[in-house]
Amino acid sequence: MNLEYPQRPREHEVGDRAVNVFKVRIPRRWATNESKSDYGWDILVNISEEAQVREDFFAQLKGSDNPTYIGNGRTLSISLKLTTINFLLDKPMPSMLCICDTGKENEPIFYVWLQEEIGRIKKTKPNWSAQKGLSFRIPISQVLDEHAHKDVEEYVRQFREDLRISVAIGDMLRPTLGFKESSSLSPFTSESRKVVSEKVSSLVKEAGIAEVTGELDKASIKPLSTEDRERFKKIKKSSASLDELRDDDAKAILDKLESEIEQASDGIKARFYNNKGVLALHQSDYEGALGCFEKAHVLRPDEPKYATNCLFAEYLLALPDTDGKRRRFPDGWSEKLENILAKHKELPGAVRLKAIWLSATKSAGAAEEYLRKTKLWKDKRVTVHKELAEEYADEGDWDKSIQLLQEVEQLGNSLDGVYWGLLGNVLLHKAFLSKSRPSNFVVYGPGPSKLDFMSLRKAEKCLHKSCEKFAFLGFPLISSMAVVNFTVVQRLLGNTDDAKHFCKSFLMRHKSQPDVAGALAGCHMGEEEASLALKYAKIAYDANPTERHIFQNYLICLHMAEDSETLLELVGKRESRGFSDKEEESLSLALRAVALNEIGHENEATKQIAVMKKNSDMLQDATVSEAVIAQSNGLSKEEIADIYREGLKLHPDSPLLLTHLIQYLDPSNPDQARELADCIKAAAVSRQLVPLEIYKLGVCYLTLGKHENALDIFKSG
Repeated sequence: MNLEYPQRPREHEVGDRAVNVFKVRIPRRWATNESKSDYGWDILVNISEEAQVREDFFAQLKGSDNPTYIGNGRTLSISLKLTTINFLLDKPMPSMLCICDTGKENEPIFYVWLQEEIGRIKKTKPNWSAQKGLSFRIPISQVLDEHAHKDVEEYVRQFREDLRISVAIGDMLRPTLGFKESSSLSPFTSESRKVVSEKVSSLVKEAGIAEVTGELDKASIKPLSTEDRERFKKIKKSSASLDELRDDDAKAILDKLESEIEQASDGIKARFYNNKGVLALHQSDYEGALGCFEKAHVLRPDEPKYATNCLFAEYLLALPDTDGKRRRFPDGWSEKLENILAKHKELPGAVRLKAIWLSATKSAGAAEEYLRKTKLWKDKRVTVHKELAEEYADEGDWDKSIQLLQEVEQLGNSLDGVYWGLLGNVLLHKAFLSKSRPSNFVVYGPGPSKLDFMSLRKAEKCLHKSCEKFAFLGFPLISSMAVVNFTVVQRLLGNTDDAKHFCKSFLMRHKSQPDVAGALAGCHMGEEEASLALKYAKIAYDANPTERHIFQNYLICLHMAEDSETLLELVGKRESRGFSDKEEESLSLALRAVALNEIGHENEATKQIAVMKKNSDMLQDATVSEAVIAQSNGLSKEEIADIYREGLKLHPDSPLLLTHLIQYLDPSNPDQARELADCIKAAAVSRQLVPLEIYKLGVCYLTLGKHENALDIFKSG
């Protein structure tokens, strides 16, 4: 009897053999589940790691005992229906396309990843999805064997991680795009959420799309209103202006926003107050800056930048008013800074502030050692080098400070007015051959006897560049130090034309800035332009009437301008309030005596001088006052010279008395030439000589017959 039984087609044998070969070729730690229905996948593979089932992938497997090799035998082809492709692409895992050549003795399995192949096909066939199916070429170089296992695991693991990140990004951005939040995705994205938050949160915030609050792994993103987006744009514009030191532009923007800022969201208000604080810092209003930073910090306590800015303002307020006085930091200040850095190790503001703190409490060297280990050292070289150079300058290490600044210059970066101002300031102090940088830097007359003129001329060039760059920005208030220092340098070098120009341009923007007004008054005093000197000295005094040097310069200008009534009134008020020190008192009483004489109160003037002469600390000023009155009363040069000679008997090295006596001695008079030469040389011990004094010294030597000495003097002058 000839019975018939169910058939087992050859393709089933080959297909089953391919599945068995696949199972043998994968590692034991991978688990497989075969599909019972032909819905687009043959095998679901679970990858295990350390006995834990982790990532999955699909395998679409085709077996053939006689596959067609194409491309000179380098590839095989496998075809899939579009429905199958769509099904596999729609799943949250990668799909491997495999061909097993069961006709060969070693039965190799070749594979590609569907997602990778679709990415390549899109580039050449953008309308691929309109076809009924696609053919994929599988290279014979890509064999599934023990050498491929790690590559497969890494691909699947990276696919999963990329998917988590993509889902986490989408999940975080849902509210900003108008979609409802989804809690069901949180378990899937939990591992990636913190990483995504670090990237996405900052981008979303900086783009002005949404507000981000909370810790990174629990960040909440809320879309900004239309009004707040506009406010964000304006605040960001003010930030750019502040970064470029265009303080007037920033102030105009912030002032305009002031009236509506209370209607803004907390995040926008915090940004606003932070920028107000930065503007206050630029204007040296540290109390105001701290108040603004604290408002921002209260509104956004989790924002480390605002907390750091509060600490920076507190640091500035802790700086001592006088040299040698120890800084007094608020309780817990350093602990707060360390807490910020514990969570945000490379936060630029916190890193820079710690370096400043290390310099203040230990040394600039300690600050440099710390900074060199941070990302900031490479990422913000110009900023870090400038601040570190400032710290070394505070220790009086001019050469190290200059070295750091010149390292930045050699990089070829575009350098701003702050940089050139700092380098010029350091070179100026180096020119004075001092070992420290005092907080109140005052230069008297033509400057000290020993000057490094090479450094001084370098300082002039740097400060001129600084002033030019600040002029382009409209002279922000922060440029005042550069302008004042440039004026000091030019006065020492004997040509103040550029300095006067920069001072006047600065004062057009800041009409009552006392330091620049005082510097300009000094220029006019040196050139004996009494009315102009008085004009600017009064501006300085009105802006800061308690500062000793400003007060004294104003008195001298009133004396030069012969405004005796105002001078007497001013000294009377100061005396009632109390003089700041003996030097101020001595000068004030001396000029009062001269003013009393000018208005006809000779007896009162004489009494005033007599009282002063009883005080050894006031004898020099009293002598000058007596001589000035004597000249006003018509005494001869010789009689006036005798007054100074008497004073020099008690104070033989007094630069003040020597300077005045030099004016009354004649270098061409044989009887006075030697005395004059001795006076000039004695004055040169404590200060620079002015050109006229150098000329007089040369004439003295000619009169005394010392022609070689005279030639040397004229050459050096």
